[in-house]
Amino acid sequence: MNNSEYISEYRNYHSYMRTLCGSFQDLDHPDNMSRIVEGNCFIPPTNVIETDKFYSVQMAMPGYKREELRLTVENDVLSINADPSVKIDCVRQVHREEFYKNTFHCSLLLPENIHDDRIDAEYSNGILCILIPKTKKPVMITKEIYIK
Repeated sequence: MNNSEYISEYRNYHSYMRTLCGSFQDLDHPDNMSRIVEGNCFIPPTNVIETDKFYSVQMAMPGYKREELRLTVENDVLSINADPSVKIDCVRQVHREEFYKNTFHCSLLLPENIHDDRIDAEYSNGILCILIPKTKKPVMITKEIYIK
């Protein structure tokens, strides 16, 4: 299979997934109702908002540092990775713990009508905000997205 055939098959698969599940489905964790998945892997609460000009993805991630987050886009899939660097070496007794700060990865299938090369991201006050502009002619690229 040559590269153009592979890209065509990949687009057909994503079109099928959009039809079956809709956009912004987490491709790595099909059970989107559960925020804590097997192995205590944490997937943060996520909002997806649509306006006439863009989509906004907001993820609640208190306690992470901007440097611990990595966003990439490839073939209409937005990948969000977090790798916290803080290790607690002291002995502690936890009475209640509801803020999870674990390593996680999620991949969101993006809609077809977006401009991949103009995705913008900002992390502020524990919320990761990703703005994804709409377009009439889809633009697909591969890149890492800088988080402000």
